[in-house]
Amino acid sequence: MPWWDKDDKHADPLDYERKTASRIKGARKTIASGALFGDFDVGGETVLIDNKRVSKGHSYRLDVRDFKKVMDRSTVDQIPAMLINFNEHGESVAVIREADFIAFVNELTDDS
Repeated sequence: MPWWDKDDKHADPLDYERKTASRIKGARKTIASGALFGDFDVGGETVLIDNKRVSKGHSYRLDVRDFKKVMDRSTVDQIPAMLINFNEHGESVAVIREADFIAFVNELTDDS
């Protein structure tokens, strides 16, 4: 089962942000995230994350401009990401750059 309660369709979105931050080393929830333009939900030395939550339905329309905002705000040392939580279905997906995905896979295969 994922880290959020899929049966809680009306959960506070801030709880998702806190839980995301608690699962990633060195990350923290941004205070008043979403209140200011370009302010993101979770950040740290290694990541900059914009959380999205789909409480009803089974799709999310990803606009490259939204992801580009995360990329533009991230530093060289941060991995820009969007986490999309499909609350009703108990699934969550991460959207990252292709180069970061390839680097992760290569690092995993090099370590084994």
